[in-house]
Amino acid sequence: MSKKFIALLMVAVLSVAIFSISSFGAFDGYAMRFNTQEFLDKFNLTNTEIELKDGYATATSTAHDPNIEYTFSETDVLDADKYKFAVMKYRTTYEQEGMIGEFYFASDVSGYNHPATHAVFNLNSSGEWQRVVVDLSTFEAWTGNIKSLRIDYIEANNLPAGAAMDIEYIAFFATKAEAEAFTDNFDDNPATSDQSVLFAFVTLLGFAAVVFKRKLAY
Repeated sequence: MSKKFIALLMVAVLSVAIFSISSFGAFDGYAMRFNTQEFLDKFNLTNTEIELKDGYATATSTAHDPNIEYTFSETDVLDADKYKFAVMKYRTTYEQEGMIGEFYFASDVSGYNHPATHAVFNLNSSGEWQRVVVDLSTFEAWTGNIKSLRIDYIEANNLPAGAAMDIEYIAFFATKAEAEAFTDNFDDNPATSDQSVLFAFVTLLGFAAVVFKRKLAY
């Protein structure tokens, strides 16, 4: 086997490996990330104060029925025909019997219309970060492009001022399995498993280089 053939073979193998690594664990969804002031400024606030923290935002009620509303645009599109499940990462210590979280949405075919565009989910008050998956696939109005999303982050009877929730993101996926499996792995924030694979690949690459150098020496 010639040295030239060995060199070409090594280049081909490494190219395939690099392509595989670059696509491993890539984020394939739509993300609303509450980690910049620019993003928070896009919300319309009702009975709410919102404050940017380190990688997340804290929404705090100032009166009963607090909510935050996001309006999409022609350049910021949430495709409801593609993304049917949402996962919200949040934490709260506020606790009241019967409290829930709610999404109201307006789409190409409907404005806010309870219950046709109203999704409800349970909340955990442990004070630890939680992920809750919201199934939007059952709503006939969840189609086309979503025009706006209203997030009633804590809904409860006579909710007082001072009820707070930290929100890191709301991400949308095509399937329930993808939403349930998601572990904060955005493209600019690789998960630990991705970093481990990359480290192993670099180690293997170094080993292959040594072997290749010895082969050419003969």
